[in-house]
Amino acid sequence: MGIFLRNCDIRDGTNTILRSVTFSMRDGERWLVTGSNDSGASALIAALAGRKEILPSDDGCYENGFGDSVDLISLEAAAWLIEEERRRDDSDFVEGGVDIGRTPRAYIAETLNQNYASAYVAGQGLENHPAVIQCGIARILDRGLKYLSTGEIRRTLFCRALVSRTRLLVLDDPFDGLDSASRETLSRLLSDGIPGTQIIVAMDNPDHIPDFVSNVLELTKGKVSFTGTREDYEASTSRNTAREANHDITDDLQEARERSQIMMGDVSRDSCETLVEMKNVTVEWSGRKVLDGIDWMLRRGEHWLVRGPNGSGKTTLLELITGDNPQVSAMRSTCSVPVGGLARRSGSSRKKWA
Repeated sequence: MGIFLRNCDIRDGTNTILRSVTFSMRDGERWLVTGSNDSGASALIAALAGRKEILPSDDGCYENGFGDSVDLISLEAAAWLIEEERRRDDSDFVEGGVDIGRTPRAYIAETLNQNYASAYVAGQGLENHPAVIQCGIARILDRGLKYLSTGEIRRTLFCRALVSRTRLLVLDDPFDGLDSASRETLSRLLSDGIPGTQIIVAMDNPDHIPDFVSNVLELTKGKVSFTGTREDYEASTSRNTAREANHDITDDLQEARERSQIMMGDVSRDSCETLVEMKNVTVEWSGRKVLDGIDWMLRRGEHWLVRGPNGSGKTTLLELITGDNPQVSAMRSTCSVPVGGLARRSGSSRKKWA
């Protein structure tokens, strides 16, 4: 048996998040942990991954057969890694003023066991590693981690877990931030199974349960409301209740949109205030153009969808507007990006806007 909890509390410091949780995961099972945002599902998977404390009650029990061989992959983990790379940035002390930091090649090589380390000395030849090929990151192995897109960093984290042969892999909303091709690749990989690795996936009341899932645990307002097989869950009233809750949220969002349109009134686009204007925006680092000659304008009252495959420049485009990425100041760019009437100078940080 891989994991067994009976009457256990989940704690974050002195704060008890979940009480009297009972859960068991046996060999060969692949679990989905689901629930709404306030259900406690995120706290449970964090605890299963060793990020929060699991405290048995007087008559409770907790056993974990995976030991320390557990990895959690989430948007938060990706954000933490990027933030760590930014804190370690030594661009001020590097000739040319650009420190790319660790690369996926170096980051993955850190976790190679002795057998693999001798085959891939200092990460050389990793582009031929099966996990690197499966995750589709061979072409980004030598790019700085902090320059990767959301989807690329998620795939790098996943690849590192595969290379390290983690025994339990916990995936928090694994398909978020991935383009359609990457979602299909990941779904196929999880469906085929990973030798020696068991999987727990967390998703917020998904409309479709991934094919690789065998069992489901659902939480509702901090309590386990269902635990059992996938088939039983799909046929249960608990599943139907979750769907109805999602429909209620959709209806509320639609009502909010309609109210917003009424409040905005019928404003002509020609008369709208310009919030963002980009003229011939080009962003380049390490000899690679992330954005090339972008012309774009955002006016008050407009709502835009920015879409494209992983690595196409979506995040960079947004960071040019917000100035939240300190690496923007190191980008080679030719641009005019006024935001709310404030002109952003090329190569400046947000503090230098005039």
